Amino acid sequence: MSKDRSLDEFLGGAAESKSAAEPDSTADPDAESTRSDADVSASSATAARAAADGTAGVDAAEPTFRWSPSGATCDACGGSAARRWLDGGRYVCRDCKEW
Repeated sequence: MSKDRSLDEFLGGAAESKSAAEPDSTADPDAESTRSDADVSASSATAARAAADGTAGVDAAEPTFRWSPSGATCDACGGSAARRWLDGGRYVCRDCKEW
């Protein structure tokens, strides 16, 4: 791959506006709310955004590559590798990855 691309290009939607991610400035900071009320509000807002941008029903992405500066254990051979790729549900080094 020669160029980094935004995930929005693959979904066909525009990037979420910054103002939608910012908290409501008119909200009362001293108001009390229960955790369940906050969770319901967050879920509703997330569902509304997903419906608006066409991502409703899209599964969350799973990383296919991991990088650890000090190295991490390969799930196949047990060796240490800074770069590991997802292969059959396990993160493996370059030598163990089936390309």
